[in-house]
Amino acid sequence: MVVKGNNSELVKRCLDDRNGDWHEIECTKTLYNFKWVPLSKGIRFDYLSSHGQKKLVNHFEHHAQFTEKDNLFVNLSRHCESQKRSLFDFHPVTFTLDLSQKQSALAEIERFQAYFNILERHKATNDLPQVNKEIAVWANKGPRGYASYALGGTMFDGRNFWMIKPTDFNRGRGVQVFNSIE
Repeated sequence: MVVKGNNSELVKRCLDDRNGDWHEIECTKTLYNFKWVPLSKGIRFDYLSSHGQKKLVNHFEHHAQFTEKDNLFVNLSRHCESQKRSLFDFHPVTFTLDLSQKQSALAEIERFQAYFNILERHKATNDLPQVNKEIAVWANKGPRGYASYALGGTMFDGRNFWMIKPTDFNRGRGVQVFNSIE
């Protein structure tokens, strides 16, 4: 079963090139050997090896823990904390906006704006130690956990570029880059 989307035409060509010994079935069928779908929603991972039949799908169970940027950030943060390392030595500063939670989204926007303004003030000087000093003062005013926010040497070169990535999109769709809050 190959459902349209997520390079489905390429997958079909590869299956045809192997020996053509496959046929497509309706996506509502539950008996299949191979299932290629754009989203993991609806995949019953607990049924993949049931009834003596092995089924192969193009998604990992719990993949959202490392394929979704906000979950990746949370999991890397936890790992770094357990290893007593700074996440921001190798990961850019990240702000996650949960628009379904209006109050927390507004608070996170305010934190982002304060952080953005610190970088804006130092664009001309490119003074990383001073930037990190101000970030430390700002971070101590925020919620617990923000005290570790600091820029590594490769994360600030006097420019202030940011990326917005919407949820539930892949392959760069919906990504926007900006350098102004306006």
